[in-house]
Amino acid sequence: MSADRRFDAVPVSAEGIELQIRRLGAVLSVCFVIVALGVGYWGVVRAQGLVARTDNPRLIEAERRIRRGDIFDRWGRPLARSEPGANGVWNRVYPATEAAPVVGYSSINHGTGGIEAAYDVQIRGEQPMDSLDRLAADLLHLHTFGISLTLTLDREVQRTAYEEMGIRSGAIVVLDVQSGDIVAMVSKPTFDPNTLEEDWPLLQYSLDKRMLNRAAQGLYPPGLVFETITLAAVLEEGLVAPATVFTDELGVVLTVDPPISCPSDPPQAHATLAEAYTWPCSVLFARLGLQLGGERLADYATQLGVGRSFDLPIDVSSGQLLERGMWSDLNAARTAMGRGEVLVTPLEMALVAATLANDGRRPAPGLVLAVGDQPYERAGETRQVVRPEVARQVRDILSQAYETGRRSAALPAASVAGRAGSAESGVIGAPPHSWFIGLAPRERPRYAIAVIVEHGSDGWRVAAPIAVEVLGAALSGG
Repeated sequence: MSADRRFDAVPVSAEGIELQIRRLGAVLSVCFVIVALGVGYWGVVRAQGLVARTDNPRLIEAERRIRRGDIFDRWGRPLARSEPGANGVWNRVYPATEAAPVVGYSSINHGTGGIEAAYDVQIRGEQPMDSLDRLAADLLHLHTFGISLTLTLDREVQRTAYEEMGIRSGAIVVLDVQSGDIVAMVSKPTFDPNTLEEDWPLLQYSLDKRMLNRAAQGLYPPGLVFETITLAAVLEEGLVAPATVFTDELGVVLTVDPPISCPSDPPQAHATLAEAYTWPCSVLFARLGLQLGGERLADYATQLGVGRSFDLPIDVSSGQLLERGMWSDLNAARTAMGRGEVLVTPLEMALVAATLANDGRRPAPGLVLAVGDQPYERAGETRQVVRPEVARQVRDILSQAYETGRRSAALPAASVAGRAGSAESGVIGAPPHSWFIGLAPRERPRYAIAVIVEHGSDGWRVAAPIAVEVLGAALSGG
């Protein structure tokens, strides 16, 4: 048995319908205001923060589509370039990995370093745009093209220096003595920017500090090569002459505590300043340091290039000298003969050699020749720090030093002047570092060099042969 159920419609008054419509309108209005506020907050107030987030997929995609400008060596040979990939993506390629300490890297995940970081805005091609230009670029899928850079490096000299260093740790710097151009700057061990993504964990935590540019940032005791600064200082002060004869029967400085001596007796009791400079140890330079004074010696070191700030686009360390008022007689004597409390970078020691090669005029080191088609205006200027005749006297003594060292280490005959030496590394039980600083050619020097091989021991047998080969490559035009 079934029955029909009927539902009678309840009549609603016009006033009730109007009330419901008003309520719905109010709810919709509130929702609209909430949405509008949210859009305004995230689209205006927080817009820049959202766009700048490193995990913003649009930002990452846009970054991949930027064609970064190329980086060239002084002769137009590529050090870094962008190559087209799939779907409009550009890949950064580094054909000269030996230049990585200078050129640096560009990575979506790890940012930029070196020259790539210093000139990121120009290399990316970023230009200020108004809102209409930006909208048009987005709608038409236009992407920026970066500006290219030309560096002072010579790719072939850089490659030669890199190969000559072999598997050793250390650094090499080659300077043009007149312009101050950095022709080569090698640091080993180093990294390969082409495999940065997969190598990053190793690079971040490795003990051998592959991402440290030892040439510009490494601080080392200079050892015997610091005597070159002492030599220039005492000649400039007129305290001695190259042919001045000194007598030293015992080879000991007794006026400081503890006394200073050399590991072996002096090679001869009577020697000129030039002859004593060629010895592996001479307390004559300790006596000259006492006569000159520590603060005056530090002044000359600074004027010649140690402890100065450099206007370079990459990170650079400054050498460390004792401050005024901190110099004792013992410190002055030990520093003058290369044993004191002083640290230098290879770049600084190359600048010392370049200053003496340039008739006593200290050049301003530089790494950039041009940004796009505009020559780079280098800050700083050449400054006379020792008299030309003093610089020539030092060069003559450096020539004698090279000939003496060449015979002992069986080096090839070359138009090179320079001094090799060792410096205690500060690591107990480890061999000393080996150094060479010099210039070529002797008569009219064009290039200066500094080489350090960490724990290389004998400077003449380890660092000097490297320097001779690299200077040869520079003189041959790369």
